[in-house]
Amino acid sequence: MLPQNLPSSYTSTTGKVMYFMTARITRAWNRFDITCTLPFTINGVLDLNREIRATEQIALSKDKTICCFCCESGPIGFRLSIPRSGFVPGECIPIMVEMSNMSRRKIIRSTLKLMQTVTYHAQGKSRQNKRTICEARGPGVERGESETWNDLNALRIPAVPPTRLAGCHIIDCDYSLGVSRATNDTTF
Repeated sequence: MLPQNLPSSYTSTTGKVMYFMTARITRAWNRFDITCTLPFTINGVLDLNREIRATEQIALSKDKTICCFCCESGPIGFRLSIPRSGFVPGECIPIMVEMSNMSRRKIIRSTLKLMQTVTYHAQGKSRQNKRTICEARGPGVERGESETWNDLNALRIPAVPPTRLAGCHIIDCDYSLGVSRATNDTTF
């Protein structure tokens, strides 16, 4: 029987939470003992039905004006919305992105990324690692036009640890969505 509130298994280049089972056969007559070690995974349970924040819809909008010295162009903007903020591995995040391009440049592609930010705490200091978990490529937008990217299967969440590693006070794991757009000569 495993104890309650064990942290979920987690492995990265910076830190690990791992579990092993070891079995040993002790033999008599000065013979060597036989030992076998087997790793196993613990997945923490986070009930999204009981998390009030997990059911909240998320909407974000941002505008950026591209300028080069004294030549200012019109804004490039987007509005991203997802129906809730809690998802489980294997589930797809249904997204809706409205993009507008009032600049003089064509947006050749847009990219939506699911980012993982892991913060390690030790001896009063913290260290953060960010990485892209998965990404989806969306349409481009001609200059002076708008485009809507509505995809129910854009981002499928891979097997990743939950946001809270229950019982672990030295590793925090957070997830976020990011949108980037690329023109012919720049990404922002």
